[in-house]
Amino acid sequence: MDSLMHRIDGEGVIKVADFGLTEDMYCTNYFRRRKSETGHEEKVPVRWMAPESIEDSVYTQATDVWSYGVTMWEIFTCGRVPYAGIHAMGLLKQLKRGERLEKPDNKACHDDIYDVMFSCWKLEAGGRPKFSDLVVTVNDLLERDAGYLELSRFPTLTVATTTPPPPSPADHPLAELAVSEPDMDNDLRV
Repeated sequence: MDSLMHRIDGEGVIKVADFGLTEDMYCTNYFRRRKSETGHEEKVPVRWMAPESIEDSVYTQATDVWSYGVTMWEIFTCGRVPYAGIHAMGLLKQLKRGERLEKPDNKACHDDIYDVMFSCWKLEAGGRPKFSDLVVTVNDLLERDAGYLELSRFPTLTVATTTPPPPSPADHPLAELAVSEPDMDNDLRV
């Protein structure tokens, strides 16, 4: 799956790219064009953005948490397009009505993991977890459950036939998502 390879390096480390660098990889339906405060037209990745970012160009730790939840969802769906059935121009309306990404159909994405994702998508920014809370929660999940994504459910992916070593927390699908708390005390408004 070429769409997945640009996000994972040769050692399986997930890379989150600058959307400006991925223009050729995504169709225009992923983006919405809008004028920046400087009057220049810009593309914004609405499928990963919090409602307040789409509507008011507000970027805070809480909006980054929203995007983190979408990125987790992408990982557990092996690269599916977020909100695939919704046109980018109508996404804000759907989000305000309560539409959210469905739980990935993968045994590795148990309810506790989906609850973490879902908590990132609260409409009110103040209701979303802080990254420091996500670090604790994700690390607890890694220690409790060192499962694997069931790649055999995705026929376009090649799955190794050798028996892997016993799982450890570092091998858990969320291991690459375990982040240290960023220094984001100052909110940005673009």
